[in-house]
Amino acid sequence: MNKAIITGRLTADPELRQTTSGISKCQFTVAVPEEYKKADGTRGVDFLTVVAWREKAEFITRYFKKGSGILIIGQNKSDEYEKTGQKTSFKYILAESVEFFGYKNNSTNSNDVSNSAAEFEDIGIDEVPFV
Repeated sequence: MNKAIITGRLTADPELRQTTSGISKCQFTVAVPEEYKKADGTRGVDFLTVVAWREKAEFITRYFKKGSGILIIGQNKSDEYEKTGQKTSFKYILAESVEFFGYKNNSTNSNDVSNSAAEFEDIGIDEVPFV
């Protein structure tokens, strides 16, 4: 089983891009603090690349900003490609699901995720497709 579960903060605002066939994609980096402290009392941080496609990519770019807390469940992936005659490996997490995570952002930005809940549309029970 190949499953990755990470929580951390976005290091920059995610950008939505489109493939030539119109499929949405975003790629972003998440700073994930290490669980244990070093001898000097500090914690290390891992910077992990995440890729999301289609509706997940659109959701992330709409509701998450730099510093937002995020929980990602996905798969560890590795792609190889050739650039200027050299093979290069690209390792990332392919997002299967994303959720808001309990980090509090001290930003006063009105586009902050904590203020974005009002942007969700309320729908009636008759509009829910799985009831």
